[in-house]
Amino acid sequence: MSNHERAYDIAIPDGFLRVHELGDGDPVIVMHGGMGLDHTYMLPSVRALARDVRLILYDHRGNGQSSAAAPESLTLESWARDAISLADALEFDRFVLLGHSFGGFIALQLASMFGDRLSGLVLCSTAAALDYPDVAFANAQRRATPEQLAALTTGLTTPAESDAAFRELFLTVLPIYFASWSPECRAFFEHVRYDAAASNRGLLDILPRYNVRDRLSSIGTRALVVGGREDWLTSPSHATVPLAAALPNATLHLFERSGHFPFIEESNAFAVTLRDWLVGT
Repeated sequence: MSNHERAYDIAIPDGFLRVHELGDGDPVIVMHGGMGLDHTYMLPSVRALARDVRLILYDHRGNGQSSAAAPESLTLESWARDAISLADALEFDRFVLLGHSFGGFIALQLASMFGDRLSGLVLCSTAAALDYPDVAFANAQRRATPEQLAALTTGLTTPAESDAAFRELFLTVLPIYFASWSPECRAFFEHVRYDAAASNRGLLDILPRYNVRDRLSSIGTRALVVGGREDWLTSPSHATVPLAAALPNATLHLFERSGHFPFIEESNAFAVTLRDWLVGT
């Protein structure tokens, strides 16, 4: 790591968060998706932004190298409060928040609770609700092999029995999340610490009830909503476009050759888009 890049733990109420910090400048806190993943899959792609801002990536409580927690204690609100505790510990009065996928759900929760702390909000491949299962499943069917579709169905309906089982299932379905799959895409996920309990909590308990559409009009933070044109899950038609339209102060950008991970598939364009937007924040 360079002199401006370091990993450390930050104490929060009843636990700690594993943090990876790099760069100098105005703070940008980055929330990974999942649940059951960690920040490492995002780190290589956002590293280019560290030339302009101070990036703070971390593992949500119950994920990665952050402290463990009873699954029933993990909620969108508790994860949002953890992020505020992190910002307080780092003495950030205001900061830009970037959330990917499930991390975007938490980011929207935080924005609705602590909007005065945000100088900007970046929502990547996320949605205000995932209440279009038939559409999403039909999208997945067009991209998936029978093995991948069976694994996806299992993952969305049955608790993973172990971290190893969750890892195997996740890596089986991962290709359908990309517009153009290659072994290089898988490499971004090789060092992730997979956590079955966190995934089960997020996918099976929280996701079915998740819906923040009625809060969007009250989130006045300057926002950038980005997504991939080929994303089967948070598709432009049912997720990113409606989300950007409902936020009072949002800009929409779609990456035409990406699926659920535009920062991997179009990393250079993603960095330029975010850098240009951050200049105005």
